[in-house]
Amino acid sequence: MIAAKRLGGTAGVDVLHRTFHAESRAPSIPIPIPIPIPIPIPIPIPIPIPTPIPQLLHLRIDPPHYPLDQRPIPPF
Repeated sequence: MIAAKRLGGTAGVDVLHRTFHAESRAPSIPIPIPIPIPIPIPIPIPIPIPTPIPQLLHLRIDPPHYPLDQRPIPPF
């Protein structure tokens, strides 16, 4: 009776052992994990445009003066 119990016990362990190995040998399906890729944001870089600065300053400081009758008519 003790021998039967002992045999049963080891048989149970063998069954568990086999099941465990069968599970560990099962092909694992790789699950794709989405990795966030940083998208480069374009940073506006000021490009120096060669313009005659004295003319621009002149236009800003002293706009052309027209008499009230000869002012240019707005296009709208």
